[in-house]
Amino acid sequence: MSEIVYNRAHPAPPRSDIGLAWFLKRTVMAVVILGVSIGGIAWLLHSSIDPTAEARAADNQTVNAAGLTGSIAPR
Repeated sequence: MSEIVYNRAHPAPPRSDIGLAWFLKRTVMAVVILGVSIGGIAWLLHSSIDPTAEARAADNQTVNAAGLTGSIAPR
């Protein structure tokens, strides 16, 4: 059976590939992903709104504000 020996006298050297450039690349990628995600969600939510329903609601409010109910019964 093999034996695992831990050598504390020589710890592993720190990673040399993590630096300012690595941090900036990761930050830019995170901002791009976040922007595309939020932009896509906003676009989908906006496209789900029915513009004709809003126009009908505005017309109904105008008719109700004028006191026109469509009935011929006296008030």
